[in-house]
Amino acid sequence: MSENYPANRSVEDKTTYAILLEIQSISVEIKDRLAAIEAKQLTVDSAFMMNDLGKPDYDGHRKEHITFKKQETLVDNYKVSVTKKILGVGAVAILTLIGSSLLDKIIHFIKVLPT
Repeated sequence: MSENYPANRSVEDKTTYAILLEIQSISVEIKDRLAAIEAKQLTVDSAFMMNDLGKPDYDGHRKEHITFKKQETLVDNYKVSVTKKILGVGAVAILTLIGSSLLDKIIHFIKVLPT
């Protein structure tokens, strides 16, 4: 500070000058932090679709996630329903085969019995 500051100034002026240099330093730090925050915000905003005003559609993004969750639940329920139907048809088919086989054995056994 003393090399840039004129020697013919008063001590109060030197104190004021030092305070102004500190304010300037803090101002530069604030500008750098603000620039970093703005850069991060641009990165976050890039994840969102733009609305008709050309701004990130935060609410639309949230609603889209809710819609996706509902669709996921619906598809999951559909998968469970279809799986149950397939298992039901499979069980009926297996029981039909077993019943048919048993019926054949019963008929064969009846034919073999002495009369």
